[in-house]
Amino acid sequence: MGVLQVLDHPNIVSYYGIEPHRDKVYIFMEYCSGGSLAGLLEHGRIEDETVIMVYSLQMLEGLAYLHEAGVVHRDIKPENILLDHNGVIKYVDFGAAKVIARQGKTLAQGSDTQPRPPQKSMTGTPMYMSPEVIKGTSQGRLGSVDIWSLGCVILEMATGRRPWASLDNEWAIMYNIAQGNPPQLPTTDQLSESGIDFIRRCFERDPSKRISAAELLQHEWIMPIRTQLSLEPGTPQTPASEVSSNGMNSWQSSRPNSTVHAG
Repeated sequence: MGVLQVLDHPNIVSYYGIEPHRDKVYIFMEYCSGGSLAGLLEHGRIEDETVIMVYSLQMLEGLAYLHEAGVVHRDIKPENILLDHNGVIKYVDFGAAKVIARQGKTLAQGSDTQPRPPQKSMTGTPMYMSPEVIKGTSQGRLGSVDIWSLGCVILEMATGRRPWASLDNEWAIMYNIAQGNPPQLPTTDQLSESGIDFIRRCFERDPSKRISAAELLQHEWIMPIRTQLSLEPGTPQTPASEVSSNGMNSWQSSRPNSTVHAG
């Protein structure tokens, strides 16, 4: 819970505290009644590209905030993306996250009870992992591993299939990723050309050249929906936003609900 305690953003699940009781520990967190993105995708692909764009924008906003704060999630996948009662995206499960100092030194792990692996350790779900994570090599720009995983999630929203769905075992998946091969991209009847280009940029093989979340917020695919949401009042499906002076969106959200998990 160490990482969650210091984060405060509308696209990151809120952590309210813990309360130990004899043999149990109660964890108080924001309640997300919409379930997970994985649960949504069990019903098939998202056919409305505008919905994909809104979800992608919210994921980008959350990632830009995390990376600016020096936090790398390292396990982004549909199961770790929740939806609240308004359909707003919320990142959860920071057990694999790392807080990185400006010099690149690990300051804290997501879990205070687990041993702290070196920064090049392989953590996450193979089909959403980047080549540098699989190979244990330099991880390039801060947060570049999350950008690769983001591309995988958007691909899954557009196609309804997990990345590397054609391969039947994790070793084959990891071999292909280690070679720097990207998963099969959506077709033009599943996503627009600009949307496909957005995903392609997430799959840059060299992590030192891979585009950042802040740069992706300026991509031609995401800018129209970003501009639209900054000008129009929010709807039940879309939070209202206000573009601040530094160009980042600050969501105007109502006070979140909470839930209790017993551990």
